[in-house]
Formats: sequence, structure tokens, C-alpha cells
Amino acid sequence: MNKFLVVVFVLAAGLAGYGVARYVYSPSATTPAEHRVLELPDLAGVSHPPQHWQGKVIVLNFWATWCPPCREEIPEFIVLQERYRTHGLQFIGVAVDNAEAVRRFSDSVGINYPVLLGQSEAMNAMKDYGNPAGSLPYTVVIDPAGKVVARKLGAYRYAELEALVRPYLKPVSAGQSS
Repeated sequence: MNKFLVVVFVLAAGLAGYGVARYVYSPSATTPAEHRVLELPDLAGVSHPPQHWQGKVIVLNFWATWCPPCREEIPEFIVLQERYRTHGLQFIGVAVDNAEAVRRFSDSVGINYPVLLGQSEAMNAMKDYGNPAGSLPYTVVIDPAGKVVARKLGAYRYAELEALVRPYLKPVSAGQSS
């Protein structure tokens, strides 16, 4: 392959990566109000109205038990949920999977936040949130005012997500631990 084609290919790949990164992490992207938080049944079959999480920083994570990156990031979500729950952080898992597989996995790792179950509804919501391909994991961060402040296709790491949500969290009052 000649050097010119290699240079063109590298530049094209770099620009494509830049465009994807700008799209995935676009803080200015907004979502229609009716799709901000889903009303799907949890593992017990109970639906939670979106108002239940109003005023919180929501980390809405679409995942499945058969998705290795999904399984890798969930233990870090558990730690973040525990650490920042009193600051107004609320993780919500949306499993695009079989209920029994989700229940077994959730129990085995000790998921400490709501896990909602959805198939076509969850796939449609992912499209509404900017993931038309339905690839997993896919995470949307919503600030307390209900604005989508970040989207990411792929797994989050603890430090990356912590740095993203901390500016939106409430300070801890005296007597509470962080």
C-alpha cells in the first residue's frame, strides 16, 4: 500500500473517531421529556413512575448479562451508588435480557440499585437516547433538572464516571458519610 493511502486512511479513521467521541459524549444533547426515565417493571414486577427519581442525578445504564463489558462495569456502579446515594446519585439499570438471568446475576454481584426489565421498550428507549444500533453497554447521565449531560457507548470506569457526576451531586450535610 502506498504511503499516501496510509496517510488518508489514518486521517479518515481519526476524524471518524473524533466525530463518534463528540456524539457519544455530547453534553448538549437533549432527550424528549417523556423518555427521560423509563417506567418499566423491576425484578419484582413493580413499575416505578419517573417522578420517583425526580431531582436526582440519574445514571441510566442499558445492559445485559451476556455482555462482558456490561458485567465488568456493574461492580463499579455498585460502589459509586453506595458512596454517593446520600448525595442524590441514582443508578438505574435497564436490562435487555431474560428476567431469570438478570435476577441471578443481580443477586450474585449484589446490585444495590433498581434494575428494570425491558425488551422492545428498552431498545426503543435506547434509540430515543441516541443509540440507534442498540449496542451495549450504553449509559446516559441525566442531571437533577432532567437534562441529559452525557451519553456513552461502551463501559465506564469508576474514575471517569465519578468525575462526570460529582459536579451535579448535593453536598453531604454534617453527620452523613460520603
